[in-house]
Amino acid sequence: MTLVATEHVASNDSRVLGPTKSSAVVNERTAITDPGVPLSAIDHAYEQRANGSNRWTSFVFLIDSGRILLARTRRYPGYWHPVGGQMESWDDTPLDTARREVGEELGIDLNAREMISLGCLVRDEGPGKIHAWVCVGDFPACPDVQEEEIHEIRWTTLEEALRADSLAASQSFLTTISDRRREFGLEI
Repeated sequence: MTLVATEHVASNDSRVLGPTKSSAVVNERTAITDPGVPLSAIDHAYEQRANGSNRWTSFVFLIDSGRILLARTRRYPGYWHPVGGQMESWDDTPLDTARREVGEELGIDLNAREMISLGCLVRDEGPGKIHAWVCVGDFPACPDVQEEEIHEIRWTTLEEALRADSLAASQSFLTTISDRRREFGLEI
């Protein structure tokens, strides 16, 4: 018997457990003969889902030419906030989640070394924490928006961002950005 443990087929995260034959496996990425390896990964994923306190949400405030990118999502259409989202079981860190979400939602590959942490807060809704970063760079004016998740995006001034309807955590992170605005090349 062969067990295929995968959660995200499009990535390189699937593994094949047991003896394999090249002809029997359509997409053989890694053959694992120790059943503890994929089973411990499954246990880890279950632990993360069952214990919400280990869960996190990650967001990135993209800044380009003195403007901040804000989004209205399908999930929260009445609020403007940075791009990001909830962790997946294959995300090892909140930074991994932030980079993955920006890649999925805007088609932008962020360099982790260029991301500046704003810290973390308790989530507005549900258990866990919200982590946020700032990334200053040259970004497309009209990125490749994933319409299934993002309803609308806009580049705003810091002043406009501070006045926008947003959840409490987003407002808190925007206040931190305002306090450090010179570091990010922003003026009010």
